[in-house]
Amino acid sequence: MKKKLLLVLLLSSMLTLVYSENYSGKVYSFTLTLDKGNLLLSELFLVSDGFYSEPIFETAGNLTLKLLSYSGEELFQEKFFFSEPIIEDPRVHGLEETEQEFEIAPSLSFVVPFNEEAEKFAVLNEQGENVLEFSVMHFSDYCGNFICSEKESSESCANDCEVIEVIAEETKEVQETQPIQGFDFSLIFGVFIVLIIGAVIYFKVLKK
Repeated sequence: MKKKLLLVLLLSSMLTLVYSENYSGKVYSFTLTLDKGNLLLSELFLVSDGFYSEPIFETAGNLTLKLLSYSGEELFQEKFFFSEPIIEDPRVHGLEETEQEFEIAPSLSFVVPFNEEAEKFAVLNEQGENVLEFSVMHFSDYCGNFICSEKESSESCANDCEVIEVIAEETKEVQETQPIQGFDFSLIFGVFIVLIIGAVIYFKVLKK
């Protein structure tokens, strides 16, 4: 009986491993740090030859990481939590015994599959409130994100590039047609000539 039970457990675990989804290719890579109650983002990269393995078991935690599209669709979700801060003894780092103990803020590194339609990551607490958001639009060549990337043009994606080109053209036309504003010295010169003529008339005609 025990052998059969062990065999069933072994087969189920093997099937779980076989059917767990793995992904290789572009991935987002970043680190989140919990520093004195504040959630901070650092080291956000797009790795072209990354690897992501979906957890076999559903993750748990009081925080939820979501990857959202431009339309608000949820593209990825993962729950997580931070461990307690580590209190370090200053003597371990070669400091004087009189130095105070210090905290090392807990941090977690994430790898998430890349998605062309992704707009941003959002971290939500247990109440569903956003505690952190950060954009990933600059990594995407998705037509419709209002960013004209290197691979896009007004022909391939008018939504992103045509508006930018029209604004740039209008700005150029305004700059070309708008007269150069400056101090009008011709007015001063004209007033000066009138004063000279008036002085000449005064001294040569009225003084006679």
